[in-house]
Amino acid sequence: MLGDPLTRYEGTLKDILPTPEKVNDAIFYYARFEVPNPQGILRLEMTAQVHIQMAEVKNVITIPLSALGDAIGENRYHVRLLRTGEVKEREVTIGARNDIDVAIVKGLDEGDEVIVGESAPGTAK
Repeated sequence: MLGDPLTRYEGTLKDILPTPEKVNDAIFYYARFEVPNPQGILRLEMTAQVHIQMAEVKNVITIPLSALGDAIGENRYHVRLLRTGEVKEREVTIGARNDIDVAIVKGLDEGDEVIVGESAPGTAK
């Protein structure tokens, strides 16, 4: 809730109106959430900053998005690894992702050293 940014409410997204509203350079989507409100603090048509969790994954290998190389197919990318002092390229299949990290479904093992960012061939950062 914009008037109380430190308090978080958990709820369920019920629906989103299909047409957004544009005000200046901001785009607004109107949505309906089901949120417990035992103290009656929340009111209809209040404005809120919303974070939507699309998926939850546990016990998976994750790497920074910046470690992904070229896309080579649907959910398939190249990544570069450091193996015994040499840079090797490997294909991985990705799963759930957020703005920072991506889950690796196939292609990496725990302990693999993934190179993040750009470096010249044969070197690592």
